[in-house]
Amino acid sequence: MAGDPELNQAEGQQYRQQSTVRETTARNTVSPNMAILLGILFIAILFRFHNITLPLVDAFSWRETSTAMMADNFQQRSWNIFFPEVSWTGPGPSYQGREFQIVSYLTALLYQLFGWHDWFGRMIAALFGLVTVFSLHRLTALCWGETHAHAAALAYALMPAAIMIDSSFLPDPSMLALVTLGVWLFTKYWTGGSAWLLPFATASFSLGVLAKPPGLAAGGVIFYLMVCWLLQNRRKHAAKVFISGLVSLFVIGAYYSWAIYLGRTYPPFHVAGSGYIWD
Repeated sequence: MAGDPELNQAEGQQYRQQSTVRETTARNTVSPNMAILLGILFIAILFRFHNITLPLVDAFSWRETSTAMMADNFQQRSWNIFFPEVSWTGPGPSYQGREFQIVSYLTALLYQLFGWHDWFGRMIAALFGLVTVFSLHRLTALCWGETHAHAAALAYALMPAAIMIDSSFLPDPSMLALVTLGVWLFTKYWTGGSAWLLPFATASFSLGVLAKPPGLAAGGVIFYLMVCWLLQNRRKHAAKVFISGLVSLFVIGAYYSWAIYLGRTYPPFHVAGSGYIWD
């Protein structure tokens, strides 16, 4: 009977069915580490969405108001993201040299779809804060393991200053989220991930720096890993990263050159960061 072809075929089919069931069960079962990550994200949601409908009267009200004005003007006057406009200078247009308006533009889109609510900006910022928690967790897990990842993500989720910023109508949450996501994707690529990770990492990192220039400091991590590849004689990989970095720097430099030109051409002749960056 052991040599019966029909019996062997039936046993093989039964084994394949059992393997399929085991694989499906494994996919549908949430691992303990995944459950902990979901719990940390839930904690982050509780703190960042607490009083999410608060008017723009908190500690950063002066900056939040400018961001809200630009969102209003995108929705009411012009959808051109390269011409951010405030409303505190009298008759317009009142274009200013500002960061790339990711948060205010997404908020304007929500205004268009669901009507005007002043807390939409806070909601967008809080969602970016959740991206930061997730990206920090996965980046730390890639470097030091899941236990360290849980500790790092939970610490950030509970950090009072981070909660305060992530629930404010500011560009900072988008900068930190996109830069952290970009560094994580690049590190995955550096450890042998798929080739498609590099353009996604470059795009995410570039958008993060466009959202606010201090994000450029995180580029030191990418530069360090590129040097490691050179020392390992992996020049082909290092060259790809170098080219991606040049493209990123070109896009960033081109946009901020435009922002400076815009701010110096139109009243009230204001460029964000004047006095401590561009001067």
